[in-house]
Amino acid sequence: MQETPDPLDAAISNFEAELGLRANFFNDLSRDDDWSFIIKLHALLDAVLTRAICASIQKPELETSIGLLDFAREATGKVSFAKALNLVSARQHNFLNIIAIVRNKYAHSVSSVSRPLAEIVGGLSKKEKKKLFLAATPEGNPQHDIEFEMLLEVDPRAIFRLAALGVLCDALLHIESKASIAVLLKEKAELAELIAQNVLASLSRLLKITGRSGSRQSIYC
Repeated sequence: MQETPDPLDAAISNFEAELGLRANFFNDLSRDDDWSFIIKLHALLDAVLTRAICASIQKPELETSIGLLDFAREATGKVSFAKALNLVSARQHNFLNIIAIVRNKYAHSVSSVSRPLAEIVGGLSKKEKKKLFLAATPEGNPQHDIEFEMLLEVDPRAIFRLAALGVLCDALLHIESKASIAVLLKEKAELAELIAQNVLASLSRLLKITGRSGSRQSIYC
């Protein structure tokens, strides 16, 4: 199954090229170990927020200065600016703050290099975990919340990737040319259902592997 719609994939590829990254940087993150996955994903989101903020205020000349801002510092970080400028949703804002927490747990201790992402996610509070899986859940589809909650437990990387994909999609709407925006808006609507299909398929496969049941009630209500 195709992971992202063609126009969105093309927009991500164009952005990667502008940053001087190798082709398929985002798509290839799934091949990295957990430490590299989070560090690289955080760096990519940092860059896209910087570019989106500058595009939103129509001040590309401030990219270097904006780039020096902290990622998630309360009120003065890029995440706060992005939320204030309506570049990201409330759920995405929550996700970006949580990936900053996870990234710091990896980056500030050499001994954490080999720590599984599942272990670090397991150490988050119930509230943080709920914010995390809801960030990956297509808004307006509450019937999928349980499936995404379960996916966080069995494959947290999938949740991070899907939530990041949503951020990239919305941020690129402010960066791409006007000619590309209409196409991206159309593909964004299709993306939500595509994500749900991928999650349900992945969850079904993982449950079979682990021998777990797919029927349960949320523990985060």
